[in-house]
Amino acid sequence: MFLIDFCYFVNIATVTFLLWYPNSRRFEALVYALSDGPLAGALVAWQCPWVFGSGEHTVSVLMHLLPGLAVYAHRYHTPAERRGWQGLCQYAKQLLQGEMVPVSAAPKPAAPANLAVWLIGAPLLFYITWQGLYFLVVQVLLRSFILRERLATSYSCLAKRAARTNNFWNRLVRRGSATRRCLMYGLLQLAFTIVCLTVFLPTYLMHPLAFALQIVKFIVPVYYGSQYQMTKVPQHAFLKGIHIYAIYKEDKEKDTAPAPVSRASVAKEVLAR
Repeated sequence: MFLIDFCYFVNIATVTFLLWYPNSRRFEALVYALSDGPLAGALVAWQCPWVFGSGEHTVSVLMHLLPGLAVYAHRYHTPAERRGWQGLCQYAKQLLQGEMVPVSAAPKPAAPANLAVWLIGAPLLFYITWQGLYFLVVQVLLRSFILRERLATSYSCLAKRAARTNNFWNRLVRRGSATRRCLMYGLLQLAFTIVCLTVFLPTYLMHPLAFALQIVKFIVPVYYGSQYQMTKVPQHAFLKGIHIYAIYKEDKEKDTAPAPVSRASVAKEVLAR
């Protein structure tokens, strides 16, 4: 049930902008705020590890990292005569050829009128609409199916992770009825979205901060990935070794154990004597 998570909706919105509306300042502000706001913030908040040998981890990180990077490159590095996905392809081709395109070569980034509406209001409306749809699908329409098939959702996975640490946020959300838990979870996510959008605002207006944010977005998951490789991978290998050894020991004991003697064979021995 992860296909209706927030990151998929933001990725779809970003692709729609780059393919069909690359010259819309309002749409650009909306998807840029969503991509480098709450989507990028999730890399830090959920401590997403970039484990290069794991396809699952890599896909998860790239889904949170690439939309903001694509809109950043579109805003600051694509020429005026070729915007959207075509401009991004041209920019990528120049980078592969070793040609660093200066920011001055791209048109000066323009902001839409009513900046607060498109950087704060519209992203919040996007989030609230998604949250309502998510609640309707997961908690109402498909709830019995999810429970019957024991399907994992983003809420259940985050709840399990929080339960292991038993921190303040876990105790705050997990108290009370299921309705209260869902409500508190949605409110916390809404607060997280507002904080991320507020932090994003300066990066939209200043290129050096936007560039620094792209670097941070790479460093953070790589750091968590290296931490994962140094702690989780050895633990998993150790536990797997113990499990294999237990199976081997059990099979060996079965091979060396004497064959069970039946009552019929004992009776035959007695009669023979």
